[in-house]
Order: sequence, then structure tokens, then C-alpha cells
Amino acid sequence: MLQWIIRKGAPLALVGLVGAMLTLAIACAGGVSQSEYDAVKQQLAAQEQKVGDLQQQLTKEASAPKPAPPIVGAIPNAPPRATPTPTPPGFVAPPPPPLPAAEVKALFLDVNTVTAGPGESRYNVDADKYCVLSTVFKRGMHVVWLMEAFDAATGKELQTADVKEAMVKLPHGENVNFRYGRHGATEDAPWFWSAAWDIPPDYPLGVLDFEVTVTSATDKRATFKAWGAHMPERNISNRLTIID
Repeated sequence: MLQWIIRKGAPLALVGLVGAMLTLAIACAGGVSQSEYDAVKQQLAAQEQKVGDLQQQLTKEASAPKPAPPIVGAIPNAPPRATPTPTPPGFVAPPPPPLPAAEVKALFLDVNTVTAGPGESRYNVDADKYCVLSTVFKRGMHVVWLMEAFDAATGKELQTADVKEAMVKLPHGENVNFRYGRHGATEDAPWFWSAAWDIPPDYPLGVLDFEVTVTSATDKRATFKAWGAHMPERNISNRLTIID
């Protein structure tokens, strides 16, 4: 019984209670010699010592520092960030540059690129995930541009009858026209403008600086150009990039 309690990790107080009960039972039993009584006491003391050692070990493990949990999405073995150079004494930072003149736009364009659905590429190259926002495409993939266009003065969304021309201009001279339509088979499926282009298998790798131009039925014009950082050596890019 006592050994079973020790294996189950019973606290020292419980072992002491069992020992007291065992001592009482021995004292009440007749015909127990002094040597037998002393042997039981020694066995109980040894078991109590084991429990004490176990408690010390558990306390030490509980207080030991735990390793930090991994960060979801973290890049293993990422290079450390460079230590910033300390500011020299007496250094005065230059004033920030003046804000540029605010541009007044006749039309507002919201443009994104997404991966295509399965089998849409003429070169039979599909994305790992379908219809998700992305700025990185492989050669042979089907690039899809999604756009919403609004009249900046009235806030009206521009539909087919409101637009004379809407296109994507690619850097090699090819133009791809947008079309307005419902995307999805359900009644609540969204309506927006879309254009698509298959990247040739031998197309140059790197940034694809496209340009979107829209001319409304009332001759209002707007242009959208992708902007942002592109530092592939630091895994930073938010411009459309073609990879092999």
C-alpha cells in the first residue's frame, strides 16, 4: 500500500498519515517485537526520504525557465536586425520634408491582383491556392486583376454603361481590357471589374510594373500604378513579381 502511494506521487503529509496509522496498528497488535517495530520505522523513514527528494525535484523543474513558444509564421534562422548607430552628441535631426500638393482625382480606383481558379491558365500552371490576393506569380500562371471604380465627386460606382475604356497596360506594350460582371453563381455574388493575362513561360523574371487606366462615359480619367517596396534580398515586396 505504501509503495503504491509513493509511485502515484502522494505528498509527504499523506505518507506521514499512513505511517501513523501503520504505527498505531503495530502498537495495537499483540506479540510484535521491538526489532520488528524498529524495522518498520526504518522502512517508513526511507520512504519519507524518497518522497522528500521527489518533491524537491518537482519544485526545481517547476521553477526552471521554459523555452519561448515558436512564433507562428516566423522564418527560421532569419538574419538578426542590424544594431542602430547611436546618435552622436549634439546631432540635430533635419526637419521632415514638406507634404506634396494633394492630388484631386476625378475617379477612385481600387485594384488588386489575385490567383486564378483551377485550369484557367492556357499553360496549365495553377496556383497553390485559388482566388486569393497575391503579388507573386510563377511563369505560366493566370494573373487576375480585380477592380472597383467610383466617381470621386458623386461616389457612384462605375458599371459597364458608365465607362468608355478600362484596361491594364503591361510594360511590354500589351493591353488587357477589363469587363464588368458578377463573380459567382449565387444571387448575392459580388459585381466588379476583372481582367486577366497568362504569363508566357519565357517572360522575364522580376517586377511587373503594370498600369491601370479608366476613362468614364463623361470623359473623367484616372490611372492606377502599383507602388511600394521591393527588396527581394530581404524578402520584402508588395509589387507584382514574376518568379520561375
